[in-house]
Amino acid sequence: MSIFVAEMLPDGIVFAADKNLTLPFVDRTGTALGGVQELGSKVLRWPRSTGLLGYVGLAEVGNQSMYDWLYDFIGDHIGFTDPAPVAASLRDRLQLQLGPNAEATIVQFAAYAIRDGC
Repeated sequence: MSIFVAEMLPDGIVFAADKNLTLPFVDRTGTALGGVQELGSKVLRWPRSTGLLGYVGLAEVGNQSMYDWLYDFIGDHIGFTDPAPVAASLRDRLQLQLGPNAEATIVQFAAYAIRDGC
């Protein structure tokens, strides 16, 4: 079981998650033999603290770890000014790459934006 907590405050955004990753252990034919526990980070920060990404659930996207996939995603959206297109891109890419039969996963994106001068 994974734990993920997000709190939005006037002074900032707080993400917290456990560090336990469950990775599938498969044989040469792709048959699942069990799972392996590994420690890793489930929270990533944009440079200059412009946003946060966190996840629980599936720890892989294709042949890449979820951490590495999210790190690359941040690199593709490094200088964003409006979080809405970033959120839409995150949703679309994950749905495309994970497919309709993917295991359960939750990915949280948080950022502040200026709306009506505030």
